[in-house]
Amino acid sequence: MAKVTYLINGKKIIIDVPVGSSLAQFGIDNGLEIEHACGFNCRCTTCFTKINKGADLLSVKMEHESEKLEMKGMHGNERLSCQCVVERNGEIEAEFESWHQQEDEDKGDSVFI
Repeated sequence: MAKVTYLINGKKIIIDVPVGSSLAQFGIDNGLEIEHACGFNCRCTTCFTKINKGADLLSVKMEHESEKLEMKGMHGNERLSCQCVVERNGEIEAEFESWHQQEDEDKGDSVFI
């Protein structure tokens, strides 16, 4: 098991997550509020998270996930939690924020509030 610290809107929740589980699905199965518009199919970015610790304990970022993140201007330690599968035991810290995407009428850019 990996000891995962979920930081959700400033609240810290620590859960033991079994190897082979995704951060999003296991969190939701345990009562956490993680947005997931596409049902964990890597078709949106609503479940994005920042991996602050333990990225090496998770599955590698595949091409389809990288493409989704790049389209939204996300880089580095940002991942889609539906694609983050725990592969080894250790400590992981995943930071989530509830967000709503709006269209900026002047620029046509996405803004996160």
